[in-house]
Parts: sequence; C-alpha cells; structure tokens
Amino acid sequence: MTATDPQQPFGALARISEEPLDVIDLQSKAVPKRGKIEAYWFENENIGLPRTLFHRLYLPFEPMDTGLEYVGQPQTTEICYEWLTLGLENQSARVNP
Repeated sequence: MTATDPQQPFGALARISEEPLDVIDLQSKAVPKRGKIEAYWFENENIGLPRTLFHRLYLPFEPMDTGLEYVGQPQTTEICYEWLTLGLENQSARVNP
C-alpha cells in the first residue's frame, strides 16, 4: 500500500492501526496537560429529552514525537468526551477549576 493508493484514501494515516502501541511506546510519550470539565444543561422537547445536566471532559496532551516516520513531528492530540451524563443532581456537584 502506498500513500497514493486509491483503495486507501487516507494514505499513510490508514497504517496507524498496523503499529502496535507497545512498538512505538506511545503510552510513555503521552503527557497530559491540565484538562477541564464543563457542565451544561440541555433539553429538546422535539425528541422528548427533558432538561438534563450534561458534562464535557477535555484533556489535551503535550506535543510529542510519536516515532512514526510517515507523520510530521511533533504531533499534538487531545481527548474530548461530550454529552456525558454523570448522574449528578445539580451543577454545584461539578469539579471546580
């Protein structure tokens, strides 16, 4: 497979899953920065969703050299979980910044 292979429109990025994490040691390279948890209320009467407290979790990571030759270095990444329902009754139970 090459980066211009029409069967693989994402080219080199499609090969990422072929590299086991223990080979590139990504676990030791991923250093989290300070993240944040946000709380927000949402409702949608059209779909029968009552007013509900949702949370968003955002966790950025320091730039890192992944060791993968087919992507530029350093790489940056982040994890963002949205629409989490944590079962908290009120917003005062949220994590303080």
